[in-house]
Amino acid sequence: GYVLFYSNDIEITYRVNKKLRVRKSKIEENSVLMRVTWQEIIDSLIELKSAWALENMYIIKYRDVNSQTQRFVDVEYIGISKIHASILLDDVIRDAINYNLHINQSGYSWLLEDLIQNRPIKPLIMRHIMLRANGKTGQRVIKPLLYSLAIDSEIFSRKEHEVFNDPLQITTRIEEIVFRIKETYGEMNAARKNIQELLPTGTKENNIHHLISILRRNNRYLFVNNLLKILIQENAAFHRLKNYLFNRILQNDDTWDIYALALLTGFLGGR
Repeated sequence: GYVLFYSNDIEITYRVNKKLRVRKSKIEENSVLMRVTWQEIIDSLIELKSAWALENMYIIKYRDVNSQTQRFVDVEYIGISKIHASILLDDVIRDAINYNLHINQSGYSWLLEDLIQNRPIKPLIMRHIMLRANGKTGQRVIKPLLYSLAIDSEIFSRKEHEVFNDPLQITTRIEEIVFRIKETYGEMNAARKNIQELLPTGTKENNIHHLISILRRNNRYLFVNNLLKILIQENAAFHRLKNYLFNRILQNDDTWDIYALALLTGFLGGR
């Protein structure tokens, strides 16, 4: 297949397509081609700090061109939403999720591409944590995991879908989302550190599989009860964690599972 980049800015359109021609000549696999396409687009638009172009662009993906009509055959148009553009233009968040995450024995997923294509990243984080728990990967990162979960907690919240559907609220909501994602990341990371401090020596490997199993069964009360049985409960870290457990899991009908999964990163090594 083939891909072209288009935006309302002629200079950016020319610049990106020129770069793509050089790199596409060496690529045959379609999935790699799309990844390279997105990488070139993001690199160019970030360099120019062009939020307007990012919000008003799309990729034209097609199988061939009809020789008689000169029309694209099997054409697909792929755009990007304003909310995703706002996230991508933030250097801290973009750098955190510009990462190829190990998700199974032989497979990796580029988190930035998952965001662009509006796919939930939480299932990938779960698969990666299971690999880590089983000692099947050498990756030891934490930051990409928590930022991905923080993004999911915003984008896939039922409450946020209601806001996005209201044209009077969407502009204000977009302005807030980058701050909210960073704030959520900070909260998740603090809870992760509390877990690390509260886990008795030698209990990580014995309990993470059980907690993963409970989380996959979607039982938040059992998850919290079993977690509390494991932790040391006699210091300041435990009192800080209690607020997280109550507000983000027990009282959160919408995205509690995302916040619970973030806690499991406390059972892992890395930073």
